Amino acid sequence: MRRAMSLRRAKSQEPRAATRWCVVILLCVAAIARTAEPPFERGFDLIHNELKLAQTGLRAMQIVSRPEDIDGATLACMRRSLGLETHICLLTRGEAGENATGSEHGNALAVLRTRETEACAEILGAKVWYLNLPDLGFRRTPEDALKGWGSQKALGQIARIIRLVRPHVVLVDDVPSGAEGQRRATVQLSNEAIAAAADAGKFAETMKEDGTQAWRVQKAYARCTFLGTGLAPGILVSTISLRDPLIGMSVAEIAALAMSKLASAGVPPADGGIRGLAPTVPRLPGEVQERSVLDRLKLEPAADVSEALKLLTTDDAKSGALAKVIARAAVGKQNVHLSRALVEAVGLKLNVRASESVTAVGESVSVTVAVANNGPLAIRVDGVQLIGESSQWEAAKTSAGKALAPGESAEFSGTIKAGEGACPNFPPEQTIFARLEERKPVRALVTVSVEGSTGTLSQDVPLDLAPARVAVIRPNPVLIFDDPDRPDNFPLPAVFRLVITNYQRAPEPLKLFAGIQPSNEAPVDRAVPFTFSEKGQTLAAEFRSAPPVALLNKGDIAVQTAIWTAERNFGGPVATLRRVPLKLPPNLTVALVRSRDDSIHSALKKLEDAGLGLTLLELTPEDLAVWDLNRLHTIVLDTGVLQQRPELLHSRDRLMQFMQDGGNVLCFGQKEMSKITPLPIELSEERVTDSSAPVKILRPQHLLLSSPCKIWERDFEGWVQERGHTFPQKWAPEYVALLSCGDNGEKPLDGGLLVADIGTGSFIYTSYSWDRQLRAGAPGAYRMLANMLSYSRMKRGVR
Repeated sequence: MRRAMSLRRAKSQEPRAATRWCVVILLCVAAIARTAEPPFERGFDLIHNELKLAQTGLRAMQIVSRPEDIDGATLACMRRSLGLETHICLLTRGEAGENATGSEHGNALAVLRTRETEACAEILGAKVWYLNLPDLGFRRTPEDALKGWGSQKALGQIARIIRLVRPHVVLVDDVPSGAEGQRRATVQLSNEAIAAAADAGKFAETMKEDGTQAWRVQKAYARCTFLGTGLAPGILVSTISLRDPLIGMSVAEIAALAMSKLASAGVPPADGGIRGLAPTVPRLPGEVQERSVLDRLKLEPAADVSEALKLLTTDDAKSGALAKVIARAAVGKQNVHLSRALVEAVGLKLNVRASESVTAVGESVSVTVAVANNGPLAIRVDGVQLIGESSQWEAAKTSAGKALAPGESAEFSGTIKAGEGACPNFPPEQTIFARLEERKPVRALVTVSVEGSTGTLSQDVPLDLAPARVAVIRPNPVLIFDDPDRPDNFPLPAVFRLVITNYQRAPEPLKLFAGIQPSNEAPVDRAVPFTFSEKGQTLAAEFRSAPPVALLNKGDIAVQTAIWTAERNFGGPVATLRRVPLKLPPNLTVALVRSRDDSIHSALKKLEDAGLGLTLLELTPEDLAVWDLNRLHTIVLDTGVLQQRPELLHSRDRLMQFMQDGGNVLCFGQKEMSKITPLPIELSEERVTDSSAPVKILRPQHLLLSSPCKIWERDFEGWVQERGHTFPQKWAPEYVALLSCGDNGEKPLDGGLLVADIGTGSFIYTSYSWDRQLRAGAPGAYRMLANMLSYSRMKRGVR
């Protein structure tokens, strides 16, 4: 009875509940509408910007070293206010930087930064070109960067982009004399490349490959720093605070929104007000100061579009008047900006579909291009083409020649196939550095005619090209944690997984074999069969090798794997076996307060999984407030966790008591570190950029450097990118400095590893880049980590 009454009551409330849900949905939709971004580079905004570009026919390009160096305000001003087509030339993808939003590093961070850069450029209306030079991290001098890049290689690549883009104006970075080396090297290379691009005798082979010619840049500018209230001589000022009537935002606000897309780089919002540009070539005496970038530039207008610019209203667009005016201006003109403006004004929309999202060499893929006439005028589809990025792609012609009245649509179908030699773009982490521009390998090109003019609309086909199969070793390098006292003839078992993903169609089960190639020094497992039944399937198998200690002590061992069928050997990836001799005290309990970066967590997890006696726990700042900390030996504060979890500061008193009672707190680099240290430490901006800079051990007999692992100077070999940054410049006398290191010609820095006794416990602070070294599998970094984790137990004499 109660159940029946409940059902009747529920049914009686259904209309009322439905009404409430409708209200909630409407409120959510309204909130989304309020927070949605304006339609940048779409609709009226795109038409307006493209018409302005057709008015000038001018191009500008900014050259910077990393995504975070982009000057969004200047680029937005160039495109929207001055009518210059804008391009960005990026020397690197920023993969060596810190990640402010997640745990991606290396190639994965390059993929993330590229996606963020493209989102930023989409708002700015700029085209991005990638030189794919390696991001070397912080370099102290431009010479360091030029050595890492190869100065002539980098110079030739910048000159190549200048010849491809043919900019009238080039913008270089604003770099003071003490700025980071990669930025200064970029400015130096940019100025040299401007001259080289104009010289037909320089890098002639590249011009032949690209079909380009020498190009002379007419003007070059550097951003300026304003001193006080006055302007330095020769500065050109562009206002960026005027509000765009179509978007309802100022250029400064648009730039700030664009730059906010570079979240992983931690880019601050763009500044507002004014933007200064100084000519890189000094003005002659008596020469009139420029008032605009356009001064002394010869315009190359495609047509008179002033009438079209006056018709940018909703009513005129709906009636077709705007499209007709643009069509008249575009008659007989082969101009990409007029074409884009015409297609947008006409209301042409594309929907491109592929029968598969990923293809491999030799596979035919069906592509459907749906063309819709959403505008007020009749149009005719003259041609639909599928265009591969190189001659290695084969495309079957699609049908064309169809009239579309307003509101009508049509579909066109064709096939595309990649041949041998076509360049894969998938998986992204493995192919990210293969292209000068970020795009799919195939695009659809639709040509339409309207009112006697033609226009084209291009759209990427959602199709990635992958190798037939991708095989990787996980983990790699393969770290073998082992007792330092093992005899030389003792075989050390190494275990790794070979992971294979098949990207080929499998009409019938595809059978492969995989194994380790035989080695006299190390016996291996036998071959393992892999049977793939479908495309995109991933399979893995575990393999073991057992080289002796003596062989591993000579250095890394490369273990070659192979993948084969009865007809063909495809080769395989190489596993790197590396011995890490270290000890840990038994029953060591460690708690990690984790940041977004997973480097320290991954290293601790490896030590736990190695069966060395470590138990790893993860605690949140909230856990610290209530947890029984006496169950722990060491609490690790992850790199940068104080910035990401400031509530951790509420647990400072509990951490102090934990140390007083004998616990050990290990604190990796923190910008807000002074707020949680038990004794004062003052950080600086000093860093050691040379990863091979000699490290001097100041207290060789100190317990932190002698137990459970004896730390030697050779433990700092094999490091990557840098030694560390934001080294302490002052610290309380209770701290003991254990290491000293400095770049060549610089004063050595002694505060990179500090330890202090607090009650019966201890506090350790370190500015060295352990996270990078642990990711790279540096044995010395793991040995030092073992000592820092074990310090409280070692003080008590537990071995």
